[in-house]
Amino acid sequence: MRRVTVVGLGRIGGALALALDRKGFQITNVVVRDTQTGASVLERLALRSNPSVLSWPITEIIDTDILILSVRDPEIRGVAENLAARVSEVKVALHTSGSLPSTEMESLSAAGLSIGSLHPLVSVSDPKSGADSFNGAYFCIEGDATAVSAASDIVAALEGNSFTIDTDLKPLYHASAVMSAGHVVALFDMAVEALSRCGVEDARRILLPLLASTTANLHGQPTDQALTGSFARGDHEAVQAHIRALKDDLPIEVLETYLLLGRRSLDIAARRGEDASADDDELRNVIKIAKESLQ
Repeated sequence: MRRVTVVGLGRIGGALALALDRKGFQITNVVVRDTQTGASVLERLALRSNPSVLSWPITEIIDTDILILSVRDPEIRGVAENLAARVSEVKVALHTSGSLPSTEMESLSAAGLSIGSLHPLVSVSDPKSGADSFNGAYFCIEGDATAVSAASDIVAALEGNSFTIDTDLKPLYHASAVMSAGHVVALFDMAVEALSRCGVEDARRILLPLLASTTANLHGQPTDQALTGSFARGDHEAVQAHIRALKDDLPIEVLETYLLLGRRSLDIAARRGEDASADDDELRNVIKIAKESLQ
C-alpha cells in the first residue's frame, strides 16, 4: 500500500506528505480548505508525486490506498463522516491525533476501511523541517490489526520506531507527550522571564545550552541520576532565596510551579536509594511553608 491521500496540509500533514514522498510513497491527493493556499504549500514542499489538490468538502471519489487525516482533533469525526461515501477504494484510514482514539473514524470503519491512528512523538513547527525529524523518532500507533500493520510499515519506511497502546489509554499517553514537550516550553518561558528580570538582554540564548545539556544527560542517564541543582543537592538555603525572589519579582503561578516541581525533584532524588538527610527534610518543610503562604 504505497498510494497516500493526506487530508489537511498543516504542520504534521505537510511534514508527513513530504517525508513519505521522499521515501517513494505516491502522494495521490491532498485535501485542503483553500486550494490556493494548498498549492502554495505544495510548491514550497516540492513533492515529486505531483498530487491533485482537492478542495474541502470534497465531492470526488478518492482512489488511494491509505487515507491520512491530519486535521484538528474536533474535526476528525465530522471529516470522517463526510469522507465515508467517497472512499470505497481506500483500504486504511489513519488519523494523526495524539489524544483521540481511532474510533473517532467509526464511520469509515462502517464503510469498510481499517482504522487506526499514527502520532509522531516529535515537535513539528514547520512542515519542511518537520519532515527531517521523523528519522529515529517514536510513533504511537493504535487501531485494528490491518491499520496497525499499515502504520507500522509507514514508520519503518520513515526509519522511525513504533509502539502500540490500548485505544482507551490515548488521553494518558498524550498527557505524557504534552508534559515532555509543550510543558517544557512553558517552563522554559518562565525561566526566560526570570532571567530577563535580572537585566539580561538575551535570556533565551543564555539558557538554551543549559537546557540542551540537561537533555543530553537524560539521553544517557535515568532521571534520578540526571537531576542536578539545588533540590538534588539538598541546598535549602538556596531554595529559600529562590522562593523570596520569585515571590517578589514574578507572577504567583511561577512560584507555584517552582514549588510543585521542587517537591517532585525531591522525590526523584530519593530514588537514588540514599538515606534521607536532614537537608531533605528541611527542604520539604520549606516547600510546605511556602505553599501554605500562598493559600
